[in-house]
Amino acid sequence: MKLFKPASALVIGVVMIMGCISPELRTAKIAVKEQDWKRALNAVEAEIARDPGSAEAYYLKGYIYEELGNFPEMSAAFDKSLELSPQFADKIKAHRIRLVARYDKRYVDAYNKEEWETALTALDTAIIIDPNFPELYLRATMVAFYGKFFDLSLIHI
Repeated sequence: MKLFKPASALVIGVVMIMGCISPELRTAKIAVKEQDWKRALNAVEAEIARDPGSAEAYYLKGYIYEELGNFPEMSAAFDKSLELSPQFADKIKAHRIRLVARYDKRYVDAYNKEEWETALTALDTAIIIDPNFPELYLRATMVAFYGKFFDLSLIHI
């Protein structure tokens, strides 16, 4: 039995690893590491056009939009990733928990200073990030009431 030469084994290994990922997805991941968000977004959009069923592409798209501060697009991309596969559910949950905590802190700081509009904005952002967190709606309704934004308090109920 003839053994592979180490160089041949290395080449086969690289081809196997590189062959498992599309050029678009590879470019997106490299651009994310380099924090080149525009290139990353272009590459991930190309991957989605090539493979609309890629849960990983939608997860990366959500991550990119998170970094860009576009939380509605982030949330939509994360939701699509979860719709396609539960593979990234834990990572998406961690992103959302971390971001909701950040905006919850902003809400608490503003609430303590009675800066109602700032508190409400922080809560509205947290709701966009994770619309399945009922307590955020209750808090937003209370802040809208305290801030005398009566027309807004009904939106959060």
